[in-house]
Amino acid sequence: MRWYSAPMTLLGIVLVSATSVVIEPLLNLFPARYFDDIARAVGSGGWAIVVSVIVAPVLEELIFRGLILRWLSRRWRPFWAVLVSALAFGLVHLPNLPQVVNATVMGVVLGYIYVLCRSVWPVIIIHAVNNALAYLLLQVLGVGATDLQEIVANNTIYWVIYGVNAAIFVFSMTLIIKRAKIRSLEI
Repeated sequence: MRWYSAPMTLLGIVLVSATSVVIEPLLNLFPARYFDDIARAVGSGGWAIVVSVIVAPVLEELIFRGLILRWLSRRWRPFWAVLVSALAFGLVHLPNLPQVVNATVMGVVLGYIYVLCRSVWPVIIIHAVNNALAYLLLQVLGVGATDLQEIVANNTIYWVIYGVNAAIFVFSMTLIIKRAKIRSLEI
């Protein structure tokens, strides 16, 4: 645990939110029963909040970014280190396939932020905020909260929101990947 970067944390929260919107059409290809399984697994109440918003982000980030990614980064270029650690992170979320896809993609985003910051603090906070928002939406709006297109009834507005989030995703990831390449050359 080295240092904390507020700008990278803020960028990460925005990027993870945009990523959730961008991968939604892919996740919607899975049967609805998978999303019911997620809601049942998470549960509700104080213990569910503690586990999903505090325990899981801290433990998962310490293991997958703090240990695995750090170890891989010493041996491989950032792209491969981030990809392998993200795949491992995704596989831990088996047997729920939408969670595997979501966790793998989020693992890539969190992995690059970790590579740039060289600290688990920003990724722990980003992961915690992501889980808190997901938990809140799940509790307030139910399982349908996982489908932005269902929440935004107007198809045109949905695609505008989707386009803005896709632009944020592409622009941010391009910058992050470029900076990670430069940083790996400095090491």
